[in-house]
Amino acid sequence: MREPFEKKFNQLLENNDSTTYQEWSEEVIISMINQSFAKNEAIFNPDFLKTISRTPVIFDSLFKIISYQKSWLLKDNKYQLTQQENKENLETIFINPVLGLVCQALLSNQTSNKERNNLVIKILNFAWDFNQKQVENLKNIISKKNLLDLNLDENGFVSNQEQVYGNFILISLNVLPDISDQFFKLISEINHLVDELKFNKRFFTDGFSASLVYNQNKKVFKEISNNQIEYQCLTFLNENKFPYAPTYYGQENNNDIFAYFEGKTSYFVEEMPLSSTIQVAKCLKEMHQLSKPKLQGKVYVHDDLSPMNVIFKDQKLVGIIDWDHTKIGDDYEDLIFLCWVWINIGKYPFRDNEQIFKDLLAVIDAYHPEEETKNNFATKMMVLMDKRLANTPLKAINYNRVKQWVEWSQKWVELYREKITKEIG
Repeated sequence: MREPFEKKFNQLLENNDSTTYQEWSEEVIISMINQSFAKNEAIFNPDFLKTISRTPVIFDSLFKIISYQKSWLLKDNKYQLTQQENKENLETIFINPVLGLVCQALLSNQTSNKERNNLVIKILNFAWDFNQKQVENLKNIISKKNLLDLNLDENGFVSNQEQVYGNFILISLNVLPDISDQFFKLISEINHLVDELKFNKRFFTDGFSASLVYNQNKKVFKEISNNQIEYQCLTFLNENKFPYAPTYYGQENNNDIFAYFEGKTSYFVEEMPLSSTIQVAKCLKEMHQLSKPKLQGKVYVHDDLSPMNVIFKDQKLVGIIDWDHTKIGDDYEDLIFLCWVWINIGKYPFRDNEQIFKDLLAVIDAYHPEEETKNNFATKMMVLMDKRLANTPLKAINYNRVKQWVEWSQKWVELYREKITKEIG
């Protein structure tokens, strides 16, 4: 059954038969690629890649399967397949988009199993080695040719106005998949290997965004949020010289434009060092003290203060990003979310309950909340946890994981409710 299928698919590629291709389901295409990769029959085979190179219509459609907004293989792309040195290294040129296609399709699958996980690990381990070699290759090219105007696009290609010089395997996720911390750590390390190089324009891969975000000339361009409270908040914080909010420059070509912070975020929600959490708590206090007089006791709430949205450099807090969800609310909202996520209260069964409670007290002490903020603190924690789960779509691929995390977190709160009430309020 499988042999005729693969033969038909190869014929489809050879003839660039886009009409037949469109009639096939996306699941069939993804399945074929996954099976081929698992047996090393296609992805590392230069002949397969050369065949793909002759099918720009089909290749463009493959990109769209996993929400690429555009293919770099367009008719007006003057870089690819016109440079002789690139023609001789088709396997290098194509390895990134094909691996990105397979890996992201696998990670977006709701069903986690051993076979899928082994395949993802295989891809990610290859990506690690590939990116390391690319960094060294590009360093040599940059040094020899004195290149100062290189760009890194959303598909991992490194180019200037003349040609493409190399590419990286970048794993960009537009949703939070249901995968273990092991995968997140490896993905983060793979993506951060490119930090060794400087780019004039660079697309970001960290975090989870359905829109493209890129840095150009130390400015961040992001699809407009149309959240007027976000713009109001950032303008207010900028005017009051609050150092941890990015300067907001306005809009251009359907993008919001912000100042760029040098440093790194965490690629996933994890237990953060207590010293880092305390820095953010003090930052929050400063922001709330600024906004309370303006908002008559209310504050600007970031509402997504995860480690993925806070930048550190040399273990020092540099800035907070992604203010898309900013709203006007109560000071305890960001404070509780900070404690919950950064201390990782839901880290069951590996948590140390007493240490979590000690860390909670340390963060609360650093923030130094008013009595009204501390009152019924355990109940406020439970309510916010319920809201977070309620705001997670039932069809989200990570819904069950979030639900379990919330339940484990709430069990801890109930276990320590009496102590929380006594020590906090």
